[in-house]
Amino acid sequence: SYIPPSIGTGVFPSGTTINVPCADMYKTTPGWDVYASQIVGYSSTCRRKLLARYSDSTSYVVYCDYNGILSSAETRAHSTSYSAMTGCAVGDCTVEIQANAFSGFTALTDVSLGTGLTTIGDSAFEGCTGLDSIILKENVTSIGGSCFMNCSNLESITVRAIQPPDLGYLAFLGIKSGYKIYVPAEALETYKNANRWSTFASHIQTIT
Repeated sequence: SYIPPSIGTGVFPSGTTINVPCADMYKTTPGWDVYASQIVGYSSTCRRKLLARYSDSTSYVVYCDYNGILSSAETRAHSTSYSAMTGCAVGDCTVEIQANAFSGFTALTDVSLGTGLTTIGDSAFEGCTGLDSIILKENVTSIGGSCFMNCSNLESITVRAIQPPDLGYLAFLGIKSGYKIYVPAEALETYKNANRWSTFASHIQTIT
């Protein structure tokens, strides 16, 4: 599990190697922190919550911590406009992107979301007019209301989850005309008939 479960005392003997998806996240979680020297991560992208890239060719990293929540993508000093962020990679240790985290980042054109992500909050990417495609990985279970509202150039949405995520109101309002939503072939009809997803049935296709 990307989210460290609750753990009692004395669970693992000294010297036991504990393989987890995200070592940094486990090592800083109360209860698991006593096993820090025994924990080994197997995800190569799980040392950061966010790697942000900016129009001036600089970058900034928000490192993993125990809660796995990315509350804001505002990572740089206030002397630099956050709207200058052109790309970002959300790390596998991030399980939730909270509401409005990237809202209004108009220069953002390249977004990579991690495997551990389960929840994308309301208006998380609202108004990201430079974004033309997005891939939501297998573990996403919830897409908030107005999540991609007014992403006027967004024309390709890939959702890899077999079970359709809970979908908030107006999640795709104002995206590019003729957009496509790509889903796993075995789940095509499930998506077309799922709550709120059925509204977009004519736009839903299988991943090729």
